[in-house]
Amino acid sequence: MESRRVTIRAVLTWALVAGAAASVWREDDVGTARQTGVGPSGTEPASQSPWSPYYWFGESSVNEAMSVLFPAIGSDPLVCKTSEDDIYKTGLCMRLADCPYYGGEGYGSCGGGLGTCCVFSQSCTGTTNMMVSHFVSKTFTTTSPGVGECKLTVNPRHNNICQYRLDFDSFNIAQPDPSSDCTEDFFGVTGGSHAPKLCGDLTGQHIYINAEPGGGPIILTMDTSKTLDMKRDWNIKVTQIDCNSPYRAPAGCLQFFNETSGMVKSMNFKGIDPPDDEDMRQIQNLNYGVCINAKVGYCDLTWTQSKAHGAYSFTMSGDGSVPASELKSEFGVENCVTDYVSINGGVFVDEASDAPIHAVRYCGTKFPEVKTKAQPYVLHVTTDVDEGNDRRNLGFAINFRQNLC
Repeated sequence: MESRRVTIRAVLTWALVAGAAASVWREDDVGTARQTGVGPSGTEPASQSPWSPYYWFGESSVNEAMSVLFPAIGSDPLVCKTSEDDIYKTGLCMRLADCPYYGGEGYGSCGGGLGTCCVFSQSCTGTTNMMVSHFVSKTFTTTSPGVGECKLTVNPRHNNICQYRLDFDSFNIAQPDPSSDCTEDFFGVTGGSHAPKLCGDLTGQHIYINAEPGGGPIILTMDTSKTLDMKRDWNIKVTQIDCNSPYRAPAGCLQFFNETSGMVKSMNFKGIDPPDDEDMRQIQNLNYGVCINAKVGYCDLTWTQSKAHGAYSFTMSGDGSVPASELKSEFGVENCVTDYVSINGGVFVDEASDAPIHAVRYCGTKFPEVKTKAQPYVLHVTTDVDEGNDRRNLGFAINFRQNLC
């Protein structure tokens, strides 16, 4: 098996060198092929020409191998998939010797076996400037008290970093108190654009932090209570985004989705049908935008309550402990004052009158099917600091679907 790997590696190396020499592809040509699948001529698909190594070995393997064999000065390695995605889903494809030299750890091979998929992780008091790094809870393995303040300092890789994306690959700390405040444990970000104080279960969520190019670091703070025993864990992937990157989220978007369909969940949402007696998972004092990238050829967007998470998948205000038959949607500025979502240009059909109703704000314990043509598509989330009149509010899970013209 090992000899077969060596043979494949040797063949791939020869093919890459020969292909690079024959095609004389520059770094930007490789980048173009990686993004568009088109060769340097602009007309020939890079993956279909038998003269290209892409044809024989696959686009991702060739691009990764090229970055290992011919690293461009000042450029960063390509993202690769690790061999243990239950721990880290992705890493950076680097030369084997470079990974430990820069403080990383290899999780499998990449680039046809020419490189290693390198992961950079830090815990409390750590510092990093890697384009992709992880903030992890290495100190927590069993039920135990918290450790107090735990910080990661993220320095910009260069002077053209405008944004950071934080992916909560795993995140489980103390739940908010009965008034929805994060008092025992909390997570926050300073040094960039405003980010809310968060807690509870955020696994699968993400947020964007804007920063000034040429500015200082952002600081991730995880503060866990020394008086509360529980099992905690977190693995937050931090990705630095160039100012001219196509993956940069628009201004004012704490969350950003670049798909035609998907699901948006409020922070700390968990589908419980019906909610437990003590469940108050909605976090107080939130004020942020969730943006959906409007696609060409699609003319409007539909928001619907998630059926996959049960009848109680939208409980933002009021009494979430009532029977499912008594759940009720509220809308409008007069009814939705404390906790609600806003959709510019929103229109839904009233169940009683079968008439279309225009509304921006939606709250209560049920969500209607809402359509909008108002771009940019933004779902704005607002919660206040007083949950005294609310019971068992879980937050929301809402599906979005862009519709063809």
